[in-house]
Amino acid sequence: MTAHTVTEPTAAPDARRRRPPGITFASFQPLGIDAGLTAARWAEELGFASFWTAETTGLEAFSTLSAAGCAAPTLALGTGVLALQLRTPLLAVQGAATLQALSPEREINLGVGISSTAVVGRWHGARYGDRPLAQTREWLELARPLLEGEKVTHDGDHYAVGPTRLGVRLGERRPRLVLAALNERMLRLAGELGDGVLLNYLPASAVPWCVEQVRQGELAAGRPPGSVRVSAYVHVGVCDPGAARAKARRDLFGYAVVPAYAKAFERAGFAAEVAALGAAFEAGDRSAAEAAISDDMIDAINICGDADTVAAAVDAYEHAGVDEAVIMPLPWGEDRLGTIRLTMEAVARRDTGRSGDARRERLELAESAFRTHGHRLIDWVADYWRRTDDLPVGPSVEPGWVRSQLDAHPPEHGGDLAGAVADLDRVIVPALTHWQAPGFFGYFPANASPPAVLAELVSAGLGVQGMLWATSPAVTELEQHVLDWLVEACGLPEDFRHRRSDGTPGPGGGVIQDSASSGTLCAILAARHRLDAGTQRIDSLVVYGTSETHSSLEKDARVAGIPKARVRAVPTDGVLAMDPEALATLIEEDRRAGLVPLLVCATSGTTSTGAFDPVEAIADVTEPLGIWLHLDAAWAGSAGVAPELRWVSDGVERVDSYLFNPHKWLLTNFDCSTLWVRNRAALTEALSIVPEYLRTAQSEAGEVVDFRDWQVPLGRRFRALKLFFVMRHYGLEGLRDHIRTGIADAAWLEEAIVAHPTLELVAPRSLALVCVAHVDGDEATGRLLEAIADDPRYLCTRTVVAGRVAARVAVGSPRTTRRTIEEFWAFLAAAAA
Repeated sequence: MTAHTVTEPTAAPDARRRRPPGITFASFQPLGIDAGLTAARWAEELGFASFWTAETTGLEAFSTLSAAGCAAPTLALGTGVLALQLRTPLLAVQGAATLQALSPEREINLGVGISSTAVVGRWHGARYGDRPLAQTREWLELARPLLEGEKVTHDGDHYAVGPTRLGVRLGERRPRLVLAALNERMLRLAGELGDGVLLNYLPASAVPWCVEQVRQGELAAGRPPGSVRVSAYVHVGVCDPGAARAKARRDLFGYAVVPAYAKAFERAGFAAEVAALGAAFEAGDRSAAEAAISDDMIDAINICGDADTVAAAVDAYEHAGVDEAVIMPLPWGEDRLGTIRLTMEAVARRDTGRSGDARRERLELAESAFRTHGHRLIDWVADYWRRTDDLPVGPSVEPGWVRSQLDAHPPEHGGDLAGAVADLDRVIVPALTHWQAPGFFGYFPANASPPAVLAELVSAGLGVQGMLWATSPAVTELEQHVLDWLVEACGLPEDFRHRRSDGTPGPGGGVIQDSASSGTLCAILAARHRLDAGTQRIDSLVVYGTSETHSSLEKDARVAGIPKARVRAVPTDGVLAMDPEALATLIEEDRRAGLVPLLVCATSGTTSTGAFDPVEAIADVTEPLGIWLHLDAAWAGSAGVAPELRWVSDGVERVDSYLFNPHKWLLTNFDCSTLWVRNRAALTEALSIVPEYLRTAQSEAGEVVDFRDWQVPLGRRFRALKLFFVMRHYGLEGLRDHIRTGIADAAWLEEAIVAHPTLELVAPRSLALVCVAHVDGDEATGRLLEAIADDPRYLCTRTVVAGRVAARVAVGSPRTTRRTIEEFWAFLAAAAA
């Protein structure tokens, strides 16, 4: 390339105050408005100063800028540029003034230019004019006083108006007039009448000459040097330059056939390329015309490469005299939006300075990506919740499908968080069971409410360790507090509180476990300690449940060292509840055999049918013998927030430990299982091991609770924040309404089943759980279950009640409405027929 001789700018680069970079949407408008708004949010997050948009045949400029202004409230906004032949001065000023009125403190740039005959004439059908410089001067001479609020009367060669005045009331700040300019006369006109000039499709080497023309225009108009801000579109992309060359060549060809740009390219040192391109184009050989664009020309104007290459390119334009580098991201990577993001990060990193610490720079980029994609993912989750109405509840993929969609090898290079986000819709969502869907009636509810999800995000971001009070006092004390709130909310015994209502310390307390399985294991370990298990053989210990008790009891016993043969299934009565007399008989038989009854697990709301064991009568058996009584109300316990439903925990004042899962039915996402003990000593003494590195003065003095002693793992997350957010957002009133609504919907379904000739209940409805079967037997019920499984709207689980196959319908999602239940019933009745 033969470089054009240039004049040095009036002010040395170091004497100017560099403005933070801007970004234009011009190069990636085909990606759609969402991409533009995403880039605007990124720009604000990364410290960019401005957001510009172009206008040809796509998105309208002022509407786009208005949306971008909402997405990124601190960014300056600019039209870059409007074809001035398509809007009268007043109409363009109205648009800019409207934006200014919407954001009185924001910088608004009204960028205009003469565009091209193709855009103005062929595409819009307007007259381009044969005196563009004169029309531009007249346009600016009209727009300036209109922006100042003056009454204007004008009778010129191109416009005749007046008397007229802008009818938008503005404060002190007014939109700036920016002129897109390439040639000497237009650049000098910008210096004479503009607030700014916008350069485009020029190499950095051509900038000093352009700046000098602007300064000459200022001088001729008697304006101080530097009155006009010099902005330039800098075409850059973090992508493979070799792979991008074909696109770069086509891009430059499209501008080189426009006479004004052709002359600018010649002046910048690319006369040979322009001549060869023009000859080939005249001969009708487009391929040869594109091929005339040299690699040197591409590398000088459409600059692609790694982050350092992009950063150096922007540095070069600023050193050449540009006051404001407005990057035009070249979306030519495989992931187009991801390429834009990487390009912006490269420029932002340059602008804040390179620390030289690779670890710190990686962290800063990760934090930047978090802010950007965090906004996007909040929207994604909210949209996902709405989409669950239309998504198939169960997945239809074959085993191994998910892995087949992913790269076989881990990524060597990072920076593809945008690709990972895109894979949520491509790979993850199609292979999910949608537990939040309105037609999800399987297992038990697993509520994921917005406040709980936000709290989970905060908890993950804080990344604190709550194993000791000293490692984060707020983690421990908030957990104590919200669990005391729940004791009050559910009418549980005062002994379960860390601090009684009169302010005195309680003997027991609550702790949040990950699941009911962990809570039951802790109860078994506490029971062993209280019994002084060191004097007993492990294989002599016995725990008791029923065939309806959750399977985790057997697993927890095995983890605690108690063999499967020592887990007793107590017979049940006609409603599948534990038979206290049968329990007493089993215990007596075991004691005669030299075995040691350790723990009885009673259940309030069994998994299969929602049966309730008679806790009072069971306590009559266990108390005289000192057997630990544990009450598992994993699902049903949440109902206790409604005073009329506190019978779900009848007898709880006589148990040693009690748990339920807010992550099932209390609008708190998994995992959050609350366990209370009447006397904490057995639990903490069983699980407390204190190496020297975990000793603290507060713990040694007994002034605080260390929840590491209330669970099996040492480490623990900030789970209490979820309950705190949920209770603060919904209040007890909202939580009660959620429970009551689910029960009312299930009761409506129960009545419909009872009245139906071929369907029947196989167990009494329990709160919001209904078990239904076909009167013609298991084969007919099996067909009914198949019909439910084949319908994408619904998911139920299978159970066996007293030897009969049944479908479990567990109502409880906040997205389930009465209409959902009515539509499900219509489907069920039709399938049964």
